[in-house]
Amino acid sequence: MLILRSNLLTLKPAYILLPLAGLLAFDLFAQKSAAGKLSYFIHKLGLKWDGGTPIVQIDMQVQNPSNQQFIIKSIVASAFSNGNPIGNISTFQTVVISPNSQQIVPVLVRLNAVAVVSDLLSLIQKGSGNPQELTIEGYVNANGFVSPLNLTYKIM
Repeated sequence: MLILRSNLLTLKPAYILLPLAGLLAFDLFAQKSAAGKLSYFIHKLGLKWDGGTPIVQIDMQVQNPSNQQFIIKSIVASAFSNGNPIGNISTFQTVVISPNSQQIVPVLVRLNAVAVVSDLLSLIQKGSGNPQELTIEGYVNANGFVSPLNLTYKIM
């Protein structure tokens, strides 16, 4: 017993701190890897007005296939219609997504009136038989890890 006790007293802090640092680094790597596996889908679209500004309300479905809980702190992105910029997205509403579950995140797209008119003119010139493509490109902050967000929604 005395021999074991003397060995414990001679352990250096590095022998304890290095394994703890390795476990912490592994946990951070696992969280960052899991954050990249979140799936985003456009669940529902709606249109409303804020004074004279048209606003598209998007219910974005976020699926978490991992065993990690995620807290989405912010989403910032740009919206494009057929490649033309039409507005910007920003939400700073905190949403908790439990492991192996899904959650709806409401997002508002503030449309740029000039860009919308330009897109409508392009639609009239090309004809209305072509499908419209809404694209969202931006970033999501989940658990402090920033991941890219790229969504495409085709409107027939």
